[in-house]
Amino acid sequence: MNKFLLWSLMAIMVITGCAKDQTTAVNNGHAIGFRAATTKATEIETYNLSSLYCTAIDANNDNYFTNVGFARGGEYFASSPAYYWPANGSTLKFWAYAPSSEAMGTTVSINAQEQLIKNFMPKTLFEDQVDFITATAQGSKENEVSGVALLFEHKLTQISVYGYNNNSEYIYKVYGVRIVNASTNATFDYSTDKWTFNGTDKATYSTLNNEPKTLNGRQELTSRYVDGEWVSNTAMIIPQKFEAWDPDGDPTNEEKGTYISIALQITTKTGDRIFPADPNEDYGYVATPFAAEVAAGVKYVIYLNFTDGAGYNDPEFGGEGPALGETIKFTVKVNPWSEPSAGEIARRQLEGNWKAKKIIESYIYPEDYPYTKNEPKEIVDADEVREYFGGNGFYEFTVDNKYMIHMTTPEGLKRESAMTIDDQNRIYLEVYKNPLPDANGEYGYQLVPVLQGVDEENDTSTTYYDVTNTNGDYEFIKRRTFIYDRY
Repeated sequence: MNKFLLWSLMAIMVITGCAKDQTTAVNNGHAIGFRAATTKATEIETYNLSSLYCTAIDANNDNYFTNVGFARGGEYFASSPAYYWPANGSTLKFWAYAPSSEAMGTTVSINAQEQLIKNFMPKTLFEDQVDFITATAQGSKENEVSGVALLFEHKLTQISVYGYNNNSEYIYKVYGVRIVNASTNATFDYSTDKWTFNGTDKATYSTLNNEPKTLNGRQELTSRYVDGEWVSNTAMIIPQKFEAWDPDGDPTNEEKGTYISIALQITTKTGDRIFPADPNEDYGYVATPFAAEVAAGVKYVIYLNFTDGAGYNDPEFGGEGPALGETIKFTVKVNPWSEPSAGEIARRQLEGNWKAKKIIESYIYPEDYPYTKNEPKEIVDADEVREYFGGNGFYEFTVDNKYMIHMTTPEGLKRESAMTIDDQNRIYLEVYKNPLPDANGEYGYQLVPVLQGVDEENDTSTTYYDVTNTNGDYEFIKRRTFIYDRY
């Protein structure tokens, strides 16, 4: 195997957005409801989570409700009919998941004795697979207004396959990808946060297109051709340890080792068919052994280098040995899933609607400042806060997920602007960008607010901006700090 496959396992990183993606809303009644967030991964994210399912267990270890669906209403999740909190103020424990057991093809058994998602088997086609997420929490009547915060985590592994070709002598046309002999049929246990396989069943997961993708440079091989364009596509499978197929010692793969198989046609640049040999076949399958231990909530990107060849004949279709009859190498590495920048995290925290509730005026003086220093001033009266802003659009603002801020004055005048946030939480708004360059040819900003922080538990944010003033030969800073409520 080693002479045909070069492994290069790079660092693997889990993206856990946690509260960075949290959505909030206010429950105006007394029914049980949830606020939901997900860790950052593909398929289900906070913004596209439309429903969840939950079981509650009361203080007597009885099921208060079982596998009840909660649907999004705005940014808040509620059931119909509604379930209400115990009047005695006792605590309920919650076990939540998505999507439904019907969509997953599983059996859910959650009670005081066990908390299991049983017999999970991913669909065989990538595009039919689901992203399975879970969360646990507890709450009481104290949460009847704010809702119970649920932080969901992804419990499957995500795999994408990319190909690379820098060989101008051969044309590679890719029709699809298979992951062969992956373990399937497992049970997830909330209490251990682990999967247990129910036997030794193996499955092949695949995606196949009628339209081939001509490999030029680096391209995603698992993508789907839908409505005239290529759409990113990944496998979502149970975390596990893959044992590689041994093409030399077990050429027909009797031991059911794991490999990656590519549906492929190879021609010379002049159009002569190289693979498959049968001109009546659009494509054949070439394979490379695959060994790795993959974890939940991690996206693995596998790179296959076709520049120097195309691997082995797929043993499932009766082939043995190298696909082209000579040594052909794949190089495989796992791409790190990099975390978003600090500025991107800050922007995500700011997504939503905000209204000013408090203003603080303070001053920063040099140590040797000889003049009288102004004392800080706080404005908390709602009418005074409103009056303070006057025609300023920072009185209310909304940040969307498209790098836009929408500002509203106390009089209801609206303005919007593109925005960016750097890693020091400085907010750059295009409406405040100077229309003319300075002496150095730079287009600076007339105003650069700074996000001091977002308190997601209390749904408040704090922003300030500084203005430099002069008194005699001394400069000092007047800082205006604005505290906002999310609504």
